[in-house]
Parts: sequence; structure tokens; C-alpha cells
Amino acid sequence: MSTRSTEQVRPRERVVITGLGIYSPLGTSPEALLENLEKGLGGITVQRGYESSLPHRTVHAGGIAGHDPRDWFTPEEARTLERTAQFAVIAARQALADSGRPASAERTALVMGVSVGGLDRQLEHLNDPEQRESAEQARRVLRSSQYAQTEAVAGLLGVNGPLVTVSNACASSATALGYACELLRHGKADVVIAGGAEAFSLLAYARFLSVGAMAEGPCSPFSEGLGVTLGEGAGFVVLERLEEAVARGARLHGELLGFGATSDAHHLTAPHPTGEGLQRAMVLALADAGLDREEVGYINAHGTGTRDNDSAETLAIRGLYEGAPAVPPVSSSKSFLGHALGAAGILEFITSLVCRNQGLLPPTMNMTAPRPGCDLDYVPNQVRPASVRCFLSNSAALGGVNSVLAGGEVRPGRVLLPRRHEDVVITGLGVISPVGCSLEEFTESLRQRRSGIVPVPRDGGQGTRWAAPVREFQPRRLLPTVETRRMDRLNQYATVAAGLALKDAGLHQGKVPGERIGVVVGLTRGPAEAQGRFYEELLAGGIEQASPKHFAGTVFSTIAGQVTQSLQLRGMSSTVVDGPTSGLHALVHAHELLRDSDTLDAVVVVAADALVDHVRRLYERCGLLADADMEALRPYDPRAGGLVLGEGAVALVLERSSSARARQVRVRACLQGSGQTADARGFQRLEPEGRQLERAMRLALEEAGVSAGSLDAVYGHGRGVPIQDGREALAFQRLLGGKPVPVACVMGNTGVAEATCGLFSVAAAVLGLEQGEAWPLASTGSLPEALCFVRDEPVRGSFRHVLVAGGTDSGNNAAVLLTHPRTMEEVP
Repeated sequence: MSTRSTEQVRPRERVVITGLGIYSPLGTSPEALLENLEKGLGGITVQRGYESSLPHRTVHAGGIAGHDPRDWFTPEEARTLERTAQFAVIAARQALADSGRPASAERTALVMGVSVGGLDRQLEHLNDPEQRESAEQARRVLRSSQYAQTEAVAGLLGVNGPLVTVSNACASSATALGYACELLRHGKADVVIAGGAEAFSLLAYARFLSVGAMAEGPCSPFSEGLGVTLGEGAGFVVLERLEEAVARGARLHGELLGFGATSDAHHLTAPHPTGEGLQRAMVLALADAGLDREEVGYINAHGTGTRDNDSAETLAIRGLYEGAPAVPPVSSSKSFLGHALGAAGILEFITSLVCRNQGLLPPTMNMTAPRPGCDLDYVPNQVRPASVRCFLSNSAALGGVNSVLAGGEVRPGRVLLPRRHEDVVITGLGVISPVGCSLEEFTESLRQRRSGIVPVPRDGGQGTRWAAPVREFQPRRLLPTVETRRMDRLNQYATVAAGLALKDAGLHQGKVPGERIGVVVGLTRGPAEAQGRFYEELLAGGIEQASPKHFAGTVFSTIAGQVTQSLQLRGMSSTVVDGPTSGLHALVHAHELLRDSDTLDAVVVVAADALVDHVRRLYERCGLLADADMEALRPYDPRAGGLVLGEGAVALVLERSSSARARQVRVRACLQGSGQTADARGFQRLEPEGRQLERAMRLALEEAGVSAGSLDAVYGHGRGVPIQDGREALAFQRLLGGKPVPVACVMGNTGVAEATCGLFSVAAAVLGLEQGEAWPLASTGSLPEALCFVRDEPVRGSFRHVLVAGGTDSGNNAAVLLTHPRTMEEVP
């Protein structure tokens, strides 16, 4: 490697909690939660209204009794907001009010964990034949997506900073807090509203029931009874840097001391039987916090109530304290809150914090005799007085995800060890696309303006439609060392692309330990094909007859789990679901995690989509697809007829510059800067001038120390939807200020693969930097004259700086600045 590094040793900022908000079955404020715990109450009760769906079962869950959205929202908001988003807004507003922070909208970020979200809406949609063809119903189904919940919250709170949806199943909100901490430490925001939300879901209930994991009554973790009891609710914290919080005289509830994350790389639904992955995450959280294990006075366990999870977690804690004189008390908040899936981690973290501040340990309710293999102090059945300075809060999830938070008191004079802040470079690239499944095919297709958009038969044989399918995909030929036959297409695309990227980076033969390589996956619809099959079974046989064979495949985090298991990557694992262009957001996420990490050398960033008929029908009923009689896709044409859906996957290997130098590998490009902003207009509502998109681009340039006048090319995300493309074109015009910079877009080649389109653009930009070319649009149409679109032939030159930028259909914007390695050699 010949790239000069701009490494710096930088102090790490301490992050404190200045606001708390909770909306839960055991209390709709931190004070109410604490009062009910002290009274020995639990939040798990019999839920009414499910007798027709589950005639032979009594449904126990941690449900929020008496919730009426009209008490909190306008009639229009109450009608359109999903229950998950309602809970989130209530808890986030509570946390903001508690913080007393007069936050700047542009310097405020929102990071939200969601697992299922409003996906029950899809089941309702399929179950109601009269509504299946309704445009309004289609919009409601699209609004049920995980990322739509976050966008709704951002719209009502007015958040214009980074907007991130983490969908790590049961570890979603714990991972969200870890990422929020990085945003603050890297100066991406001054305030982060971080947490998670989840409404009780029949879909989730059916999943757990299908594998025999549902408890007959209230769950009893680590005790004789087996099984999960679901819950619902939301929790949020307001996070700030310590120095700024103290300067404004804020009340400090506590400190987010550290975060650790790992992947088991073992099984999609079962934890590693020894708990070694969770133990590693606890070790990393302690190291991040600068704590010794003896300083931990309490552990809030993941504690689901299932045999495998409880025994593995007990072994993990035992392993952490091997040779120590004592193991601290351990308890499971799921015993009185239920398992709130995406919100579980934040609810348990807040419970731990408010109990610590009151000098109490939260209990494990419903304890009788300990289960064999569960031999710790689980604080049975009632709160216990205790003086605790710091605690761990464990989360584990399907796909082998482990996330651990360290929290506790704000200690005067505590100093975090500085870390080496490094350049992040791209050393590996893998592409599975409608125009080729090798870098050579993909590059030549871009150069020759080949389009993968073709007419394909509609389901039912009624005419044709435009789509961009991946053809001639042969996973065994592309990645012969990995068994992919039992995977669905989405998992095959993601796994093969990741394997190709690792091979391209020279990391496929164990040259870097798997513990030092993380995975970040960007999804939009995620496992829609597997979910569709699961829905069909539910509708045909009822919830009580659901088959376990689709259980794992319906959960978003298992895509990353398949990648980590197949390729034996055991570093942190995170899944972001930020709508169209999710891949670009995943890339920014990985960049933030990696550049001053002392636990990771590389992160594989993957985005993947598979064409699914029921998703295409939703878009069609909303009037967003190009008509079969029109030219397929015309990005930036004000008369364009709509988008064309595509599929495929892209994977990038991001690596710390010191790791790449030590391995003496080729660097494809340097990722010098990134920016994220949000329009904050709500779901599928855009700020028409693209001001926030422009700001995201300027933030990326500012971080890189590069002026807009130094740009050699820009790649956009024109999708053939005039309101979206016109907004993007206006943002480019203002940024470039009349300079004749080539503007490119590859959507005409690949179609709009929702999550992957952002990384198709990045892949094209990286290859263009290497080849000294900016690729022509596959279809031009009538283009705005104020921009220099690349039309018939590639523009050739010696490119140094290329910007890739785009936003979702709701204005969640991201931009990255890519630099040719030779340019970094010129840095003095």
C-alpha cells in the first residue's frame, strides 16, 4: 500500500445521559416504573382481543393498558402513526423535556432501534381482499416499515441531523445507543436522542410460537418455567458530551460508560452454547469503559426465559468472572416488562439506571427453583437495596448478535484513554448486479451504457412489467467455498457479495482474525420473500399452526447472521434499515464505527435486495412504477414515468489504514468524509428544494477538507420519480455553482434496488476513480441543462475526488467523499 495515513491520537469524549423517557407496561415514566417495582408489581398480564386469532391460547404479554393515541396526538396523527411510532414519540418527547436541552435541530440526531415495527400491517393487508388493491392501504403498508417509524418520529420532533434505524432484532436499541455514542464522539451531533420502540406484534408472537419458545404464562427467566413472554413499549435517552452538559448546568442521570458488540458466527437462531460471543462483548464493553470486572456491581441479563439463552448467558457471565472472588447479582427485566424485542435493550438499560440511582437492584420476577445450569444470584422476586457504581446491560439477538452497554454514575475526574484516529480505506469490492456479477462485467456494462432493465412477465401471466433482475447468477461458481443451496436469494446475494469483497481485499484466508472483522448490513424490505411465505402459512392455517421453517428467515438481523456464519466473521454486527439508499447509510455507519476503533481492523458493508412480487404491487398501487408502455427508467427527466425496481447486492471492505499498510494490499479508494441529514417532513414527504441533502454533501466535504470546487465527479440517485430527482438536481446545482462537474447515475443500468442502489453508486464511483472515468447514464431523456450529466460516452480524466450522495423518499440524506489513493500521498 502506498497511501499516506493521516493518523492522529485523539482524546475520547465522555457521554452522559441528561434526559430519560419511558413508556412501558410497568409505568409510563421512570418514576412510575420505579414506584411499581418497589411495590413488587409486574407488567405482564392477560391480553384480550386475540381470541379469534388464538382460540386455544391465553395470551400473556407486557402490554400497555389503556393506551389511547387521541390522548397524545392530533386526530390525523393518531390515524396515520403506527403504534410503534406512537410509543416512540411519547417516550422521546418525555426524554427531551426531562433534558431541558434547547437543541438545534441541525445538530440533533435520532438513532432508533426497531425490530418488527408495524409489519403486522402487511398481515392485515393480505388478510383483507377488499383492501388489497387500495392505494391508501398500500401506502399504509409501506408506512409500516421499520424505517418509517423513525422518520415519523423525526418529523414530529423536528430532527434534521443524522437519522438512523437499527434493526438488530432483540439487540436493536442497545446497538442504537452504542452508535449514538460514536456520533457524539466524532462531532456529528451535539445531542442524540437514542432508544427504541416496539408494539406488541401477532407476527412476532407467531414466530416464537412456531418454534415452541412461547411461555404458557408470565416468563420466569433462569427459573423452572420455560419460554418467552412478549412485551411492548419505548424508551429513549438524551445523550450529550459531558463538558457541554456540565457547562449548561444539566442534570446528569448517569454516564454511558462503554459499549461492546460481537457476533457468534454460530447459528441463526441459537446462541453459542458456551456464551463465548456474549462474553467477548462484555469484555469489550468493560475495555471501552476503562473498567475492571470487579467494579461492576450488577448485570441486567438478556434473560429471555428460554433454556438455551439462559444457560448460555449464565456460562458467559461465569466465564467473565472466572477466577474472581464473586459474581455480581444478575436479573432479567423481561420478567416484569416482557420481551419488547427492538425496545428491550433500552428499557432494560433505563431500568438499571433508575434503580441504581435509587440504590436498588431490579428483581427477576416469577422465580421459583433455579433451572439446572442457572446458579447465579438472580435477585429473586423483589427489589434489593444495593450501592452500585456501574452496571452492564446485556442484549443478544437472532443472527448471533451480541450488544452490551456499560452504564453508571458520572465519576469526577474519570479520563478515557485516547485512541488512534485513522483514515478509512476501501480494500475490497464485490458486486452482484443485473448487469454483471463480476467487477469486470459491471465496469464494462457501465462503460457501454448497458441496462439490466427488461420486460418480465407479471405474476399471473397478465402482460409484462419492467424490472431489473439478476440473471446468470451462479453462487457455487462465484464463491465455491461457501454452501448457499439452502439460502434464499437475498441471503445468497448478500453472502456471495461479501465473500467476493473479502477475497478482493485478500481477507478470505484468515489473514485477519474473524474477531477483528465486523459486518454492517443495509436493508429496506429485507427478507420480504421469506416473510411473504410465512404470511401465507398464517393465513392458510392460522397462527397456532405456523411452521418453524421460516422463523429465522423472517428476521432482518439474520441476513447479517448468515454472512457472519458463512464467512466466520465474529466482530460486531449491525443492521440498518433506512429505506431506499440504506446501503449508503450503512457505509456511513461503518465509517463512524471503524475510524477510531481499537477492536476492529475491517468492516464488511453489505446491501442487498431481492425482487418480490408483493412489494412490487405495493409500489404499483401507489403509482410510483414506470408504466410498461413507457421507456423503462429516465433519471432526472421531469417527464419520467416512475421507478423500476431492481435487485442484487454490493459489498465493500472498509479497513483502517494501518491494517491495510501492514498487509501491503491495494487500496481502491479512501473514504475521507461523510454527512447525514434529515428533511424531517415525515414519511414520504420531502423538502422540495433539497436544502438538507445539500447540507449532507457539504458536511462530507467539510469533514474531508475538500472544497466543492475540487470535485471531479458526482454520483446521484435519480430514480425516475420527478419530485425526488428534481430535488436532488437542485441540491447539486447549488453545490457545484455552475462548475462543469460530470454528474453520473447508475440507476438506469441497475434499476432501483432499494437498499443497494446507494452502494451500486459507490461501487461505480470507486471503479471510475480507478479507471479515470465517469460513467454515462444508460438512459438520458430530457435532462436539466444546469448540470453536466454524462450522456453518451464516459468522461475521462485524472480523478481525485468523487462525491456520492442521495436521499430516501422521505428525505433521509447521506453523502460520502471518495478520494483516489494517490491523492492521499500528496497530503503533507
